[in-house]
Amino acid sequence: MPPFASALAEYSWRSLFTAGGLPLPIIFRLPLIWLERAHFRARLREDIKSDPYLLRDIGIRVDDAQAEAVRFFWEPVLLKNH
Repeated sequence: MPPFASALAEYSWRSLFTAGGLPLPIIFRLPLIWLERAHFRARLREDIKSDPYLLRDIGIRVDDAQAEAVRFFWEPVLLKNH
């Protein structure tokens, strides 16, 4: 048996479809989630600069929007309506 085949035989099928304990579909979606957050925060920064009154009209304080806009892409969105 080739070395690769014997190493493969030692792994369970479950470990072949997971990485770090997360199912692969979640791992593949993670970059898309990060990209969506980055785009959301970029649009939020534009809204803060162009017309902060619109944010207040939908119940978002400008201070909260600014705090959300400077967060990193891997951090979850914490912005809530008040």
